[in-house]
Amino acid sequence: MESSHLKQSVLEKLARSDSDLETFEVSSDLSQITLVFSYQGIPESRIAILLTEVVHLNISRDIYDKGEFAFVIMEAVLSKLENGKEPVFSEIAYPFLPQNDKLEFPTNLYHLHIEGEIYADIIFHSFHILTPLI
Repeated sequence: MESSHLKQSVLEKLARSDSDLETFEVSSDLSQITLVFSYQGIPESRIAILLTEVVHLNISRDIYDKGEFAFVIMEAVLSKLENGKEPVFSEIAYPFLPQNDKLEFPTNLYHLHIEGEIYADIIFHSFHILTPLI
């Protein structure tokens, strides 16, 4: 399993302006998403991340974008979700929050928000780095 320092380094690389999202693959059962980011299409800069146990996925793209190579990403923010009361749940209209305070909300969820030529909000349980940092 990757160290939190390595994961933080990857996220810092993703958050810089003009990263490209080259691949956005969703498994047929919608439980996993593989994302491949690079910097200006340079192969040595590729970072692949696997998001697992996906519980929410919302994607929007520009109706006029032909998606010929990759989507330019201006911002990628990863947040740990603690209790189900974070504003993101109402912002994305997540329908499966516990209605009873006695029910425990999972504390091992993350939210990845992507903005640029594609917008995405993904909530998932864990992520793994599939390629090393170069």
